[in-house]
Amino acid sequence: MTAEITREFTRRLRQLGSAVFVVAFIVAGPLSVAASAQAETPTEFLKDFSNTALTELTGNDLSQDELEARFGSLLEEGFDVPAVSQFILARFWRSASEQERADFIVVFKDYLAQRFLPLFSGASDVELRFGEAQPLQGRDDLFEVPVSFQPADGGEAVRTIWRVRGQTSNFKILDVRAEGVSLAVTLRDEYTSVIRQQGSVAGLVQELRRLIDSGQVRPVNQQG
Repeated sequence: MTAEITREFTRRLRQLGSAVFVVAFIVAGPLSVAASAQAETPTEFLKDFSNTALTELTGNDLSQDELEARFGSLLEEGFDVPAVSQFILARFWRSASEQERADFIVVFKDYLAQRFLPLFSGASDVELRFGEAQPLQGRDDLFEVPVSFQPADGGEAVRTIWRVRGQTSNFKILDVRAEGVSLAVTLRDEYTSVIRQQGSVAGLVQELRRLIDSGQVRPVNQQG
């Protein structure tokens, strides 16, 4: 396994502009209790996040520990991390022990922090345009919400789709697609390949930890 775990996804996003993706990721930032309680639709949920979280990870006076803590809160508040982890591990989730599942979730969050947190320093102002949530598969708790991002420099807008599950005031994000590229599907494909090489979920966890500890997960221009 190489450091290019999400090479196709990040390659496409780099073409679109990493700052745009970072702002998209901030949309899933932590909400205040009051703001969360007011969100009655998936679209309002994402709008509230964008209004309250844009400053969470961009303060110049924040220590690395504080940034990582805020990023962890972002994941916990905005994403259904266990459900995303289960999707990414696919059939290997069913055969994994409870300890292996827990270990994967921990290292997965650390991976996301090292891979994406440094990009926030380059985030710029972006105009967000939210579309109406569309229910999926005839369900009343699963939606796709289109969100487009217009870069401040006047470049081409980036279109994303956010998959959200939940009902009034209890929404969680399951996936984000940028120009057709799914983060969850990309990670699932990459991690499945590693598990086949390593022989188990425990092997995947060990390999991810090695990459994180050696700094190989950081964006290319920030690796030592």
